[in-house]
Amino acid sequence: MDFGSARLGIIARLDLVEGEGRHVTPVDYKRGKRPHVARGAYEPERVQLCLQAMLLEEHGYECIEGIIYYAASRERVRIPFDRELRDMSLAAVEGLRRLAEEGEIPPPLEDSPKCPRCSLVGICLPAEISFLHRGGELPRPLFVARDDDPPVYVQSHRGAVRKRGETLVIEIVILDQRLKTIFLHFGVIHATLSFFTSHFFTHHLYLP
Repeated sequence: MDFGSARLGIIARLDLVEGEGRHVTPVDYKRGKRPHVARGAYEPERVQLCLQAMLLEEHGYECIEGIIYYAASRERVRIPFDRELRDMSLAAVEGLRRLAEEGEIPPPLEDSPKCPRCSLVGICLPAEISFLHRGGELPRPLFVARDDDPPVYVQSHRGAVRKRGETLVIEIVILDQRLKTIFLHFGVIHATLSFFTSHFFTHHLYLP
């Protein structure tokens, strides 16, 4: 479900809302395991959840806490929405607004393990921007180097790549229906996919 607020200047898509009547609890799903940190979750995750609660409150609901569910460890972590977290969340929104008004893109992260799994890596392009600024080793290309055959671009985050004989099979889930595309030559993998073979070196695959 989607919520927005002109006063806060934000919109959000909520994974789940639990509760009865006007007393509700936003639940945010994460794929990884629960981090063992002091407040139960990292600051960006707590801020994200708190902003969801503030949007619910803008629409007349009451929220005193939220829940982050970590799928890999199957754990629910309760996040109280105290004044400190609310102020931190509003400050984050204001900081992003100032950043957008200034028109300057912040520098990319350096060798962060978060980048390959980020859905915005194709927009942020951290390796490419770092190369343009400082040089060094060429980043892995987002586009295939050959144009004699049409490439296949895989951008689905719900799919799998399998090797079948001398071909590759790409399986993509769309509306709970699994579609299969035979991958004959080469292409670009740009998503969080499941790989079921270690023999990709025989094909021209570029993994941004």
